[in-house]
Amino acid sequence: MPPGHTSIASVMGMMKRRLESRPSNLSTWKEVDDAGYVIVGSPETVRQRLEDYAKKVGFGLLIAKFLRRQRAARVYERRA
Repeated sequence: MPPGHTSIASVMGMMKRRLESRPSNLSTWKEVDDAGYVIVGSPETVRQRLEDYAKKVGFGLLIAKFLRRQRAARVYERRA
């Protein structure tokens, strides 16, 4: 394959691993939060959790999506 291209088998493998890594067994926000898939709470709680996470794993760039509580609940309900 030319540089920059990926075989069909590799793409299928990446898709399979991505699907398997999703938290499909989590059914409540508390379970999702406890598992570390999201950071939710008051501004102080979010700041503290981000700080703890940065110390634990380190990151140079954080891409975040901020949702109001009502919107976040609707998004989660649609996925459940």
